Amino acid sequence: MARQTGRGSPRWVKWSVIVVGVLVLTVVVLQLTGLGGQHGPGRHLPGSQVQPSVGVGHG
Repeated sequence: MARQTGRGSPRWVKWSVIVVGVLVLTVVVLQLTGLGGQHGPGRHLPGSQVQPSVGVGHG
């Protein structure tokens, strides 16, 4: 294999960009399809389950 000197980006930079791009694309697809599950800042706090709203004031 011939190595290029002085031109373009190093091979590790190109592979890093490809890997990060695939990971970001995977996260976006999981979020859009709902397969990623419930995520958010309060997910691991005790009692952080969302309560259904009560129809107060309707009627």
